[in-house]
Amino acid sequence: MRNKMSCLVLLCLFGLTVLAYQKDGTQSAWTPDKILAGKLDTTADVDDFQLRLPSAYQAKAITGPPGSLINAWVGPARSDGTRPSIVLTIQSVLDKDPSKNTLEAALKIFLENAEKRAKNWTRTALEKGSVNGLSFIRARWRGVNPTTGRIMHGFNYVTIKDRKVIQISSQDLEPHNKEGLDLAEAAALTFKKRF
Repeated sequence: MRNKMSCLVLLCLFGLTVLAYQKDGTQSAWTPDKILAGKLDTTADVDDFQLRLPSAYQAKAITGPPGSLINAWVGPARSDGTRPSIVLTIQSVLDKDPSKNTLEAALKIFLENAEKRAKNWTRTALEKGSVNGLSFIRARWRGVNPTTGRIMHGFNYVTIKDRKVIQISSQDLEPHNKEGLDLAEAAALTFKKRF
């Protein structure tokens, strides 16, 4: 009986340890939904990286600040004129002090930019995980477009690799946000280093 009790205690401790690792996200490998991944049939090579996109998405030119490379792709226009999108931003790490170049600091900057463009803005807690072996953090957010009054939803994934801050993001308006963001997030989860 004592042996069975010891085994049960060990199993419970093991289970709690596994849950603790999954809760903080450090051991979670994020992968795209298989059905949505089947809709990604075009590969985009950007800098030393690549991700897969739906073939119906077209590149859209965006100019960013010096030292940044911004690539955006948009899907077909909907009847209300909106379009789904995904944006990949790569910029050089600017601070020479490595302790200031954290994922959390980078994501905070990107989220502050999203917050400035919305009213009643809220976001989820940060989550940690990995995409194809790269450590990422992510957050989802919601806000109201001040011009149209429509509710926007979005997500931001951030990693730092080879002294580059990389953000993969998307935003979409209700009622299209679920479909648009799910497909954009599936594309984000294919991101990887090319070589």
